[in-house]
Amino acid sequence: MFFIFTNGTLKSYLAILLLLASFSVYAQENSVSKETKPVVPAEFCISSDALILFNMINDFRRSNKLPVIPLSRSLCFVATLHIDDLRSANAAENDCGVHSWSDKGNWKSCCYSKDPARIACMSNKPKELTGYQGSGYEVVYWSEETAIPIAAMELWRSTPISESVFLNQDKWQARQWKAMGVALNDGYAIVWLGDKPDAPADFKLCGTDSLVLKGPAAVQAGNEKAKVLQPDQSKVQKQASETKKQQNAPVQESSQTKPVVEAKTGQFYLVIGSFRSEEQAIQRVEELRAKGHKDAAILTSENVFRVTIGEYTTRDEAQKKLNKLTADFKGIWIFRQ
Repeated sequence: MFFIFTNGTLKSYLAILLLLASFSVYAQENSVSKETKPVVPAEFCISSDALILFNMINDFRRSNKLPVIPLSRSLCFVATLHIDDLRSANAAENDCGVHSWSDKGNWKSCCYSKDPARIACMSNKPKELTGYQGSGYEVVYWSEETAIPIAAMELWRSTPISESVFLNQDKWQARQWKAMGVALNDGYAIVWLGDKPDAPADFKLCGTDSLVLKGPAAVQAGNEKAKVLQPDQSKVQKQASETKKQQNAPVQESSQTKPVVEAKTGQFYLVIGSFRSEEQAIQRVEELRAKGHKDAAILTSENVFRVTIGEYTTRDEAQKKLNKLTADFKGIWIFRQ
């Protein structure tokens, strides 16, 4: 099933592939050899944008009273590989479409629009590439401009078919998502949803050697702080110096109390980041208030600390303010309790 949604001069479109587990004659043909034992490389990492989009999807589910989906190392790796393949094959411009896989990698190729075995080829990709034991369901966003979390999420939220996938509505009501993988690069944003849990595993946030995400359970529940490995000593010294200055400086009004507020039902909030620890959230609020954002605050729920910079009674009001702040805050989005 292949869907295209156009916007203006075809600058962006949404492609969604919803893949059901296949036990057809193609399953045996596309099964992974026991001797292969595919694994995710130890050096694999995810980008900060991927983590932002992951949090957005789960916050969308939370706002609809649904449980969060754990972050999957395996599915993140599959999403990353697929983006690399789509970019090299210029998939958005050929007849096969963005759900296809080329013949230029260590995987079974398929042209989704023409290959009779496309369902088995695609549904088995996570197992083929990583050993993940569930079936994969892919959501793809593409734009001629660089894909950013807020753009992908806004399009998915405003499109009934993708909304039903993320919120387990309509024909997806009986399904339970047990794992999620996310990747962004160039004009692509890809999400893989899995129907079985992924094996717990540590993996890194790209661009740092200090933050390690402690498996899907920690990201899901927020009950285990990020494990710090080999911290950057220059940053530690800088933070210590800033802390000493703060201790000697007059107490600011925003520092007298914790900037935690209770979300009001029906209100709209502009969220600029989600954190797993209150300390990180408070630090971010202090930075924002020092820059003039006096309305910066923290919303808490289920061990997630969301930093907001505005509260509005209607979505239109929130959207107008968001449009003005998008350039300053990458990944800013609207949250409703």
